[in-house]
Amino acid sequence: MKIKILFLALIMGGISCQPKPEKNPTPKENGTLPDSFVEFYIQFHTDSVFQLEHIVFPLEGIPQIDSTSTEESLENFKWSKEDWVIHKNITETESYFKKEYSEFAGMINERIYHQNNQFEMIRRFAKIQDEWHLIYYAALNQVN
Repeated sequence: MKIKILFLALIMGGISCQPKPEKNPTPKENGTLPDSFVEFYIQFHTDSVFQLEHIVFPLEGIPQIDSTSTEESLENFKWSKEDWVIHKNITETESYFKKEYSEFAGMINERIYHQNNQFEMIRRFAKIQDEWHLIYYAALNQVN
């Protein structure tokens, strides 16, 4: 009986020592994204005041498309500060979404997509006056 209890304790101890998945993974692209962006990205998703201060409003982008959307309503669409919904970090370990990052001409493009590639959202970030800002946001929509 003592051996069974000892064995069970060892198993439970081993399970509790397993590394836990990262709850809020930071953006990574083989470590090539600037450290300043990674720091910005973390604060952007944890501080709502900081987030609103680091978005270029009116923000270019695409709204979530539904049955009432028309070509006219999508043309020249801009997100406003008044209608903005605070973004939280989408974690890959706790969702069915994946993230991809690319960097071009000082901008960082983030693509968040459903693992079956049917839905995606896109955000673009750029440095303005030495600080990162969100400059474009296409809401989660079905991929054509």
